[in-house]
Amino acid sequence: MEIKQPLRFPDVEMIKFVENHLDWILVHKPIRPLPHETYKNNDSYLLLGKEYILNIIYSNYQDVIISGNKIIVHAANDFNVPKLLEKFRYEQAEIVFNEILYRSFISIKEHLLKYPSLTIKAAKSRWGCCYINEYRIMLNISLIHVPLDLIEYVIFHELVHFVHP
Repeated sequence: MEIKQPLRFPDVEMIKFVENHLDWILVHKPIRPLPHETYKNNDSYLLLGKEYILNIIYSNYQDVIISGNKIIVHAANDFNVPKLLEKFRYEQAEIVFNEILYRSFISIKEHLLKYPSLTIKAAKSRWGCCYINEYRIMLNISLIHVPLDLIEYVIFHELVHFVHP
């Protein structure tokens, strides 16, 4: 994460400001994976707040798997690696977000009318959004890179909007 400050703003004051607002910054500052034209062997990849090492293996078999602290990408060529990782990201997000949404819904279901639908998409400035009339929650795909407790926080936050718009 990069933090910018005005040229004449003292470093000491900036450090104090960040320390005093760290909780807010962690929740509101979008965390996006670094844009890569191509991924390379041994690049790091952040998933659910944990850093993994990419291991790219060229083969006709195309898939992405997690093994220990590695994400192994089987790809036919360099062009396919970003596509496979993007597909993997959405698959992981679908599993993780739906599981957390279900657990969160169960814990406060007496306050909700029904189970909301879930949409996952890329967003520039929002972690999530609640569409009250459609009874739908949208979550930013970039949430898959942050720790589980932050994902849970965002989902609970969106669910509460159904009770208190």
